[in-house]
Amino acid sequence: MNADERQAVLVYVRDLAAHEKVRVTAHAHQEIVEEEISLDDVFSVIATAMCWRTTLSTAVARAV
Repeated sequence: MNADERQAVLVYVRDLAAHEKVRVTAHAHQEIVEEEISLDDVFSVIATAMCWRTTLSTAVARAV
């Protein structure tokens, strides 16, 4: 998967989360409860997520 494809997936997932069109499995719900994380926290993290490889590549390119 190239950087553009990763970015497209992230945009898609962000859109799903923004519209609360995400299903949580029973196991994920159990983990969320055990870690005392709210679903709003999960949506917030998704909303601010960046493509790690894209971000890393950009940082390395700037450093060189």
